[in-house]
Amino acid sequence: MTYSQQILNGYLESIQFTDCGPDDEDRQVAPWSDDLTDVARSQVVEFVMRTPSQMLHGIEPEQIGHDLWLTRNGHGAGFWDRGLGDRGDSLTAICEALGEVWAYVGEDGYLYITGEAVA
Repeated sequence: MTYSQQILNGYLESIQFTDCGPDDEDRQVAPWSDDLTDVARSQVVEFVMRTPSQMLHGIEPEQIGHDLWLTRNGHGAGFWDRGLGDRGDSLTAICEALGEVWAYVGEDGYLYITGEAVA
């Protein structure tokens, strides 16, 4: 499995955890659209392209994906609270520059990502 795929897996897990839980009944049961996966992949690639590789050194790829979703969407956890100091602050700034996104159920009943994303 590639590094980017591992990050994407963490990103998708965070979507499932934050936006598709028991309190989100319509999103919990909606099947994921192919578009959601494609958009998520492009957002992960955009983040990796904007981030100097040394800033991600020592962070597990899946954790990067989790923190990308959590940080960019203001979930109260993420890069800024990992004890990374200035590096965590810089990663947070990159995430915030990507814009906030969220999952929603489309008219076709499938789950999608929408928001202010620049990716």
